[in-house]
Amino acid sequence: MRLIVARCEVTYSGRLNAFLPESTRLLMVKEDGAVLVHADAGGYKPLNWMTPPTVIEDRGDLVVVRKRAGKTEDRLEIKLIEVLSDVTHDMGEAAGLERTVSSATCSCCSRTTRRTSSTGSGL
Repeated sequence: MRLIVARCEVTYSGRLNAFLPESTRLLMVKEDGAVLVHADAGGYKPLNWMTPPTVIEDRGDLVVVRKRAGKTEDRLEIKLIEVLSDVTHDMGEAAGLERTVSSATCSCCSRTTRRTSSTGSGL
């Protein structure tokens, strides 16, 4: 996983066009080809992202991420103005998600039931 903190501009073209003006952002470049652009504010969702499979071209001050979408191409251009941090980490093999089962007593009939916690779809 490569983590870059940089002042940058981001331009997306594809199904629509979007532009993020110059600001300090966290860029996550995952080993599987996913690229996520985060701001410090606004919650956990990225401002922009591209899911794998992608082609990533690192030209120094410009990172271009491309993905074929049918007959068209989605393109994310990240213009790096000032790189504040650029580190790469080997995350190793990811362990699977473990779910726990707990018991609860029903308030209406005092029967014991089993609940399985779920993280939702996709996790």
